Amino acid sequence: MKKRFRLLIKGIVQGVGFRPFLSRLAKDFDLKGLVLNTSYGVLLDIETEDISIVLYALRAQKPPLCEIENIIIKELNTVGFEDFKIKPSKKTKRKSISIPPDMGICDDCLKEFNDTKNRRYKYPFINCTNCGPRFSIVRDVPYDRENTTMKTFSMCESCKAEYKDITNRRYHAEPISCKDCGPSLFYVKDGVYYKDFVFEKLKYDLEDGKIIALKGLGGFHLICNALDDDVVKILRFRKNRPSKPFAVMFKSIDQVITYTYPSQNDLEILNSIQKPIVLIKRKEGFFEEACKGLSYVGALLPYTGIHLRMFDFIDFPIIATSGNISDTPICKGNEEAFEKLKTIADAFLIHNRDIERSIDDSVLKPIDDDALIIRYARSFAPKPIYINKKAKAISLGMGAFLKSSIAFYKDNSIVLSQHIGDLDSVETFEYYNKTLEDFLRFYNIRPDIIVCDMHPDFPNTKYAKELFKDIIYLQHHKAHIYSCIAEHNINSEILGIAWDGLGYGEDNTIWGGEFFIGDKHKLERVFYIKPYKLIGFDKASKDPKRIFLSFLFELFKEKYEDKIEAFHIDKKEAFMLYKMWKNNVNTIYTSSVGRLFDMIGFISGLINYIDYESQGAMMVEDKYINTHYRYSFEIKDNQIDLSPMILELLEEEDKSLIPSKFINTMFDIIKYIIVLAKAKNVVLSGGVFYNKPIISKLKQFCNKNSINLFYNRKTPIGDGGISVGQAFYGGLLC
Repeated sequence: MKKRFRLLIKGIVQGVGFRPFLSRLAKDFDLKGLVLNTSYGVLLDIETEDISIVLYALRAQKPPLCEIENIIIKELNTVGFEDFKIKPSKKTKRKSISIPPDMGICDDCLKEFNDTKNRRYKYPFINCTNCGPRFSIVRDVPYDRENTTMKTFSMCESCKAEYKDITNRRYHAEPISCKDCGPSLFYVKDGVYYKDFVFEKLKYDLEDGKIIALKGLGGFHLICNALDDDVVKILRFRKNRPSKPFAVMFKSIDQVITYTYPSQNDLEILNSIQKPIVLIKRKEGFFEEACKGLSYVGALLPYTGIHLRMFDFIDFPIIATSGNISDTPICKGNEEAFEKLKTIADAFLIHNRDIERSIDDSVLKPIDDDALIIRYARSFAPKPIYINKKAKAISLGMGAFLKSSIAFYKDNSIVLSQHIGDLDSVETFEYYNKTLEDFLRFYNIRPDIIVCDMHPDFPNTKYAKELFKDIIYLQHHKAHIYSCIAEHNINSEILGIAWDGLGYGEDNTIWGGEFFIGDKHKLERVFYIKPYKLIGFDKASKDPKRIFLSFLFELFKEKYEDKIEAFHIDKKEAFMLYKMWKNNVNTIYTSSVGRLFDMIGFISGLINYIDYESQGAMMVEDKYINTHYRYSFEIKDNQIDLSPMILELLEEEDKSLIPSKFINTMFDIIKYIIVLAKAKNVVLSGGVFYNKPIISKLKQFCNKNSINLFYNRKTPIGDGGISVGQAFYGGLLC
């Protein structure tokens, strides 16, 4: 006997081919009823004899991009549906939190791309409902073709037929096109536009050691032969990027295996539907200039038809770095690229499909059988994060200064923006403003409460004061912990550990090595690294010997001189810094663990100057070997005193052991306090926890001792996730 059920399906269920999927499911299971999009999710009203089979099929056979978060089921009186219909979307003033992210090419499109009999054979702009541009081309909601940059391309009859066919994979695929009606490619060199043989020209220039600006899905890449260290050096010089690693795009999985040592987990992430950049251990002798001393390379696969077409002509991996001047957003427009990249690129491969907003490649770091998101961008943003507690009011998180992002909490969802960048340039701050305007408009929100970082000089905090009235301030490291609590829907008391570079503290010092106890409503700082002085404020973040000297000055006062000779520190400079330290001139106390990693990099002889964020931490982790040796520490008055470690470091005979012993020591500190606090739920957040050895050891320790360990997985564990914690805190506060 048939019964009637009304299902409200919440999650990523709009713009991903979900309604056509339900139509096919109805045919397979002889379901009668209807389906329609609403502002709250997809409403499915059906009559069936066995709802359990339908529910299983919904989750097991859903489209690749669909994510079902929750299904609310009501049983109603039967009405005798005669067929199954897709109804027009239910229009309300409330806008749905569902703008699909840009996605790399799917397996079905890849097969068509290589099928000589398919009409989209080798078509550079191939896409379908399961892949292609979305967020980068949408101008307004709802996400319909007329509200995207594809509006200027009129569909041919063949594409129009596919677009209207409910059984077709391209049903309502808004960027649908083909060679007869879609965008065109051009190769531009010395001001001359070439429309024919563009990839042949590209091949010739790449083989000739040239640097090309290539327009892709969310902006421009700067590309060149990754195996040619000489041209990579030229790229570094022109881009003013002395040592920060470059990503490398490989033709195929086979080519990845040729040049790297990927694990099975690495390959699965690399070849996932998101097609992110993945950090993989490289084989010695390859990509030395691209990786600049690091043993891992940021690898990615071709994720558009343009990239695939390029690799039809070349067999070597290429550098694929953001097409920008360092520390500014990537270029998205042709004229913009011509102007800004003219001193970097020798030629340009462009197309005439406009990019509404630039979006970087996402970056993931595999750890054991898991992965951490370093950069939350293409294929991830702007996916909603579902919260099991409804927001009391609409809350907007304004993000951090570094790796900035925005997020808002409305109803049962937090939406995190794409990676925006460091807010230290006019161009990046303009991009930040544009992103904020987009989100307020797309989702038709007027936030009730704005949550900012406590730092009084952050430009986004100052901007919030100009735009909004109701502003509250949340300490940086508490925001880190709240971001993880939100993501995992944690309702119990936790021990929260927030370790990173720098964050303004509640006592007007700089925090960065914090332990909190509390819950989603309140966190109390209970332990922290004993503060040491940053000599020269921000200069200490670039000059790691200042951190080392700060500890020496504290331990030995004016008798520090005989301790510095082995580290080749200039005596005159050390004396000047000692005077600053002693007289508290341009100094401030900090508990930063991130700066400790910089110091260890200096003491180990790995680095003298910090050229980019997290360089010290990356260099130190890269030299980790699995050893049981560690240094000593003490805990006094809730402060973790590292003076014993410094004294032991000065006596260290084998500098190559320093990184490993230091990392083991930091793990021991965490383990000790977990035991001391009798914690059953441990939350980790902050950029230091991108450290693979520490995370791996903590997972083993917590599993062995039946302790619940949580860390950010859907959002960045670094400052890119700060806005999530801010939005979550504000949404619960009202």
